[in-house]
Amino acid sequence: MVIKGVSMIELNKVQPKTLSEIVESPYNKFIVKFGAGWCGPCRNFKTFIQKTSFTPRINTAIYSIQLDDKDQKDAADGLRQFFAFKSIPYCVVTDKSFKIIDSLSGFSEAEFMKMFNKHFC
Repeated sequence: MVIKGVSMIELNKVQPKTLSEIVESPYNKFIVKFGAGWCGPCRNFKTFIQKTSFTPRINTAIYSIQLDDKDQKDAADGLRQFFAFKSIPYCVVTDKSFKIIDSLSGFSEAEFMKMFNKHFC
């Protein structure tokens, strides 16, 4: 699958230091994706993002937070509380101030693409 309008997608693991990097990043808005290794839909979502090719035009980033990764625990706990979601997978389109622009609970390729195209294409 090709998503038109995006020249660079970075799938980044979020560490506590990454939060300041997000604020300093060149992107005006980006996606934060929450999941866990034991969650089947979360693994499908991750595979979908990794296998999707993005064509040149707009830069953005996707930050991935694994709630069951002990190295990401501090960042995950704070962001989970901040975004106040109840189930995974969960992804949010946000700006540098972490204002929620849009969100998606669960994983559907069609729903993700609809949200992605609305905000990034």
